Amino acid sequence: MKKYQVNFNEAVFLLITLLLMIGTSIIGFGIPAHVAILLAIGYLLLFAMYKKFSWEFVHDALIEGVTSGIIPMLVFILIGALISVWISVGTIPTIMVLGFSFLSVKFFLPTVFIVCGIVGGAVGSSFTTISTIGIAFLGMGSLIEVDPALTTGAIVSGAFLGNSISPLSDTVNLAAAISEVDLFEHLKNTYKTAIPAAILSFGYFLVMGLRYDGALDSTGIHEIVNTLNANFSIWFVELIPLAILFICAWKKNSSNSDLVIEYLCLTYFTVLYNESFFVC
Repeated sequence: MKKYQVNFNEAVFLLITLLLMIGTSIIGFGIPAHVAILLAIGYLLLFAMYKKFSWEFVHDALIEGVTSGIIPMLVFILIGALISVWISVGTIPTIMVLGFSFLSVKFFLPTVFIVCGIVGGAVGSSFTTISTIGIAFLGMGSLIEVDPALTTGAIVSGAFLGNSISPLSDTVNLAAAISEVDLFEHLKNTYKTAIPAAILSFGYFLVMGLRYDGALDSTGIHEIVNTLNANFSIWFVELIPLAILFICAWKKNSSNSDLVIEYLCLTYFTVLYNESFFVC
């Protein structure tokens, strides 16, 4: 088969123009992401025609790219199902209630950072963490007159920390799949930069939080906790599925194929465990 090559300058030009095309389409013109991606594919096909690549070569390249993304897509679907199950049975709400119980004015900022990091790691999604428990923390911060910028910084920093070190994170799974690296090997290398950054961030929020003192208005916290208790099962046994996930992540290195089975089994276990528990 004839070999087709793209030199370095052409590759850099393609990368820059593709990023500009997708970014301008989505951010500048508000075009849906899938439409922007289709435009990018069309642009690449025009480039292939310019380079006189054969259709067989382009076709094989498309198949190879899609094949490498099938397992990550299945993992993403199962992660979404697992998170939904954990919210429904009370695992995530239990973590939120436990986090609220440790709040104080002086240590509000570092506590927000840690709790958002834990929730982000459990959920594997920074945006989900920010849009749920993050909004609650932002409201609490305004009640005790903590600078909203500092509160937002603690929320976002913790959420993205949890997202970057979680085996449930879609970005972590995608990066490992594209790089053809074992997921947990990728996480081990991520820890080398994430942990020092987390320590520095925690120290910063600790120092900044010591400026604030006084009594914490617990009215808003009680309202949130009561709402969670009224709609979810809040109990320490709901943390067992989360503990199993962290034990599996600590004990073994799984490939993406193994993760599909692992997350599927963990989802079914969570459902069956809660159903059987409450029936008994």
